[in-house]
Amino acid sequence: MIYSDECRRIFNKQEKKVFPTILITSLKWSEIYFPEAEKARRAKLAAERRAKVMAQMKNQMNKFIANNTTLFEETNTAVTEEEEKQDLLPLYRGAALGVWGGGVNEAPRICIMCQEQSGLMGLVITRGTAKPYRIRQPTAFDVEKKEYLCPLCERLCNTALPLLPALAIPSHPPPPLSETTYADSTDLIIQLKHQICSETVHLCTEYCEDMLCTARARSVGAMSSDMEDESADEAEVYISTHAENLLPAEFLAHFDTVLPEYNETTKTLIEDFAKMLPGLSEISESGGLVSVATLCRATSYTIQSTNTILQAEKRPLLGDLPSRHRDALQTIIRLAAVIPAVWSAPKHVSHHALSALNTLGKTSPLTHEVFGTLVALVITIPSIFSKTSGPARPTHLARQLTLEAFRATLTKALIITEVTTCTAEGMEGEEQVNPDLENLLSIMKELRRGKLETDNLNPSAVWECVKKQCLNFLRCCCLFFHFLSDIQPSTELTVVDGATWDAMCGYLNMPHSFRDLIDNLLAKKKAAAWAEASQAWFQGEILPSIVLEPSEPPRLVTLPDDFSELMNVVSEFTCPNSEREDSKNPTMCLVCGQILCSQSYCCQIEVSKGLRRGNPLHLCQERYEKLRMIWLSHGIYERIARGLDTNMLVTTTWQNM
Repeated sequence: MIYSDECRRIFNKQEKKVFPTILITSLKWSEIYFPEAEKARRAKLAAERRAKVMAQMKNQMNKFIANNTTLFEETNTAVTEEEEKQDLLPLYRGAALGVWGGGVNEAPRICIMCQEQSGLMGLVITRGTAKPYRIRQPTAFDVEKKEYLCPLCERLCNTALPLLPALAIPSHPPPPLSETTYADSTDLIIQLKHQICSETVHLCTEYCEDMLCTARARSVGAMSSDMEDESADEAEVYISTHAENLLPAEFLAHFDTVLPEYNETTKTLIEDFAKMLPGLSEISESGGLVSVATLCRATSYTIQSTNTILQAEKRPLLGDLPSRHRDALQTIIRLAAVIPAVWSAPKHVSHHALSALNTLGKTSPLTHEVFGTLVALVITIPSIFSKTSGPARPTHLARQLTLEAFRATLTKALIITEVTTCTAEGMEGEEQVNPDLENLLSIMKELRRGKLETDNLNPSAVWECVKKQCLNFLRCCCLFFHFLSDIQPSTELTVVDGATWDAMCGYLNMPHSFRDLIDNLLAKKKAAAWAEASQAWFQGEILPSIVLEPSEPPRLVTLPDDFSELMNVVSEFTCPNSEREDSKNPTMCLVCGQILCSQSYCCQIEVSKGLRRGNPLHLCQERYEKLRMIWLSHGIYERIARGLDTNMLVTTTWQNM
């Protein structure tokens, strides 16, 4: 019996040593038997704690007000008329062109590093003088290439966009601008442009007294053609300053002279970001000219890439835009728009404005990307007179530029679209012809230099095929001017399959009928000039696959369902640079389908060792479609970096970056 009691005491001691510890560190008895009561108790404690903190904050605020009575008495708290107008300004739905744009109220942004709404700029600059950041273990990002992982989402990044607020709305409405005035003014600007060497820039007028001025020599015809040819390739293009005296006031009224107020730090950040882009794009050249061009191209490419993703994921054009895409588009478009107002060398911006204007109006739309040219022109045209000007806005001038780009895109479609299948079969008995399209086939044949059989073609079917070639241009324009103007779109553009021809033309304030777009005297003259400049197309020097718009976003090559069929396709491949048997390391490009030889293990065809995934192996269409989406969103590099970093714990010391 004594032995039994001793065993019981030992057992009880072990019980007290082990089990109570487990119960205390995992669950409380009240949580097990009374979960609702425990939840209510915790809620009550949290409410009491919150009330206590709020009381402390209120007490501190009252003390601050009491100690700074004079400051609060001097502060005017009355709402001014301008502030009331800004507060009550509605985000109306309407056209995004022909307006000033801006003026929207935005929620404050919180810094993800310091959790503050302001003071970030000084903090970053102060920390920039710290010692260099040293990585003590292998990582998937290259610091030398300015790569890093976002501290919030851990995405692979190589630059940061400065955040800018929406522009303020001017007090007066945007002035109108007729097509005739726009056409005459732009033609005069192109005629008066001068080529001035970038090394010795001298902006002269017609009354310039400097006899050695290159611009003056060209303006009076004193320079020989040989001298012009020698320097033309290395010259920057500017407009003669006296052109402002020759242009009508209706045109000049669109050049805003009111500059937004940005501090020097913000201006420096904008220029630094633009000057960083050529290096990130692996462009060997540098300088202000290249930086402005790269920023314009980056803006248009980001818009086009976003449009492709939205189409591939079957999302609405301006409705369910992912937050990452929305923030990136808004930020980069706002940043590009203020370039005319903050760029330290306005002549660089003027150069691109004149070049883009000449490209859009005087060259074939088959030889350049029309939307990219339009973006560059809208962004840079405020500084076309080689001086600092107001930011780019979606005014009536921007509308005329967009209309000309729209007509250029439509002219390209009229020249290159395959319409042989648009026959009039099944149209017997329908004698009524759409009066808007009565001249479509004749104009189309004229633009194609007579190379079109129109006898059996249905004008309505032809017009539908032509419009499909312009849809991507309209979609990208809607994205661009939506973020440039901050005008909310119509309901149709916020639902799936709602981005129709009429809805997009209405949002852009563009005409939508063939007669208003092409079948008028001014437009037909312009279209004929574009067709005349498209000599390379009619001579067969441009492939249709290059200029035709695809019917859907790009897809990866079609792979066989059975893996053995794929092995048979590549089994006969031999490396062209080696005849050894062990050189057979075939790799298929999933973009074009070409088979190459790869010595890198990560690029070889993946085979299930030991057939652990089954036999035969079959293609998973869902995962292949997911790979396509990663490819379209440019996420393959990032996905590889994340895969390599899966087993690595990298603690980024942001204060030393």
